[in-house]
Amino acid sequence: MADGREGWVSAFHHDLNVMLAQQLGRGAVVWRDANLTGNTDFGGKLDDEVPRSAAIVSIVSKRYVESAWCLREVEGFVGLADQDIGSTVANMGRVFPVLINHIPEFSLPTVFRRFLGYRFFKTDEASGRVRRLDRRFGREYEEAYYAVLNDLAEDLGRVLPRVQAPTTATAVDEGQRSVYIAPTTEGLWSARDALARELSGRGHRVLPDGPLPAPGTGPYDAAVESYLQRAELAIHFVGDASTDDPALKGVEVQARIAARVGITSPLANLFWIEPEIDLAQPRGDGAPFVRWLRDEAARGQRVDLLQTNLQELTSVAREALESKHRGIGSLTGDEPVVWIAETTSDQREAQASLINALALNGLPARTTEGVPYTPDYGNTVEQMVTDAHFAVQIVGDRYGVVPESREQSIQELQLDAVHRAGSSIQQVVWWRAGAPEDPRQQSFLDRLRVAADSKQAVHLVEAVDPHEVAAHIDVMRRKHRETSQTTGVVSEGNAVYVVFDESDYDNVEPLLDALFDAGIEELKPLLDGTPEEVRAQHEDNLRDAAALILFHGQAGERWLNVQVRELKRAPALRSGRELPAMILLGPPEDRHKKRFRARGAEVVHAEGGIDPAALDGFISSVGS
Repeated sequence: MADGREGWVSAFHHDLNVMLAQQLGRGAVVWRDANLTGNTDFGGKLDDEVPRSAAIVSIVSKRYVESAWCLREVEGFVGLADQDIGSTVANMGRVFPVLINHIPEFSLPTVFRRFLGYRFFKTDEASGRVRRLDRRFGREYEEAYYAVLNDLAEDLGRVLPRVQAPTTATAVDEGQRSVYIAPTTEGLWSARDALARELSGRGHRVLPDGPLPAPGTGPYDAAVESYLQRAELAIHFVGDASTDDPALKGVEVQARIAARVGITSPLANLFWIEPEIDLAQPRGDGAPFVRWLRDEAARGQRVDLLQTNLQELTSVAREALESKHRGIGSLTGDEPVVWIAETTSDQREAQASLINALALNGLPARTTEGVPYTPDYGNTVEQMVTDAHFAVQIVGDRYGVVPESREQSIQELQLDAVHRAGSSIQQVVWWRAGAPEDPRQQSFLDRLRVAADSKQAVHLVEAVDPHEVAAHIDVMRRKHRETSQTTGVVSEGNAVYVVFDESDYDNVEPLLDALFDAGIEELKPLLDGTPEEVRAQHEDNLRDAAALILFHGQAGERWLNVQVRELKRAPALRSGRELPAMILLGPPEDRHKKRFRARGAEVVHAEGGIDPAALDGFISSVGS
């Protein structure tokens, strides 16, 4: 092919063969006819190879989507597959689009929009040009190439055994749930696909599982609503609102439809918002949309905002989908629920700032804003806060509204409602009062001080900056977590997960002996078993370990790259908790090991053999 594409494809073919063999524990036949080009009549080859293929990997370029012959290839495969066991098995597609050019989602041929794509390109930050992931462009591109290739090989490794054993592939998992992961803007599409692959690989049905019409049309709205009606959880990615990406309008339309569906169905909505967006004072053309999201979340309309790293998003999504003990709407899992009491009009700006500060700390908040001021107002609030861990009141110099036939203000009624709702609710009062002129407000403030002084679960915070208040609540949250963990069913103890390749079994024995002698439990990878069993054991070990030692000896450099990437994924399996790690470089010595460095892990060179004394510090930190 022109522009060096043939060289890239040949290297890709070889690398996929190697990595797929590592995933399966055996070789796989990856057929490619190097003689075929975009204008070659390959009808005979197609008829021979497609019926015998378990999956199809299509390298999609701009020339590919313009070629009728190339599209015939994948359409022929899908048609034959659907006549047999289906073009999807266990919620995972058998078509794997490898995208080597930037092609807008709605410009892709319809047949590809049913399946998750693998983006082997990125935008160069310096030039703004889109470049294919190629080692010729430097180490950054090489690492990105192997990261995406690893995702592709992992997914193929999950699909191929299910195609070969369709009776097990079509079984429905009792724990399976449906999640709508909203199509998003170009800059966040890779994150969206990564989450979709993670959840699909866990056995959940990811929607939409078919093509959507173009945004801005009646059929688009109807299709989105139909998918949302089938889902229990919807996840939306909200990025830079100043972009001119035409998909931005679709993001907002999906959000508003999802919020409407959530009112009359069990659908819960989780919005991941880029950390750079200021929730308190959003700017740009997308500011009204961000303010609307913030207000929906504040009203507790089954809308949760998450403004943190993508690993935490993955963790929250998995917890919500896989918990067997709570409804899907409890998106924050065991995280405390923060309720913010309605306040007086002069404190509304402070309230919005506090909601933003709490979101930055991973604590979505809700309010009772919009509840009518009826004589039964207090009882209504009591019902709304029964599951709250923290109740926050913002008090200033004004007394506020007094409902009809009542003598107390909204603020006092809320305080009494929280007290009645349960003694376990901790109250935080953000004290912004100076010298109130209304004697009723002074009496209310005196009441709050007495409650705080008598330690009746009331905490007064006198601060100007809302981030100080959020930090105070975050400290309380951490104490809540520690309390929960001491009564939880899982304890990490001092187990260390030792990751190694089967070829290094003999070399790693001194390390295993050193751990045993120190009284530390060792967790080891499963070296024989099906790919599913190996993967399940690996993920269980990552969750249960107090620390990890990655031993790299005779296995190749690519094996090491895969394992380092797995280490980076560990917090997503551990509810956001980091996994302390050491990378131990054993024999034989080579140039790559001499130059090897890693962020977030201690690297120890032991090419001449393992010296147990070099491990003392790490082992002591685990055993303590």
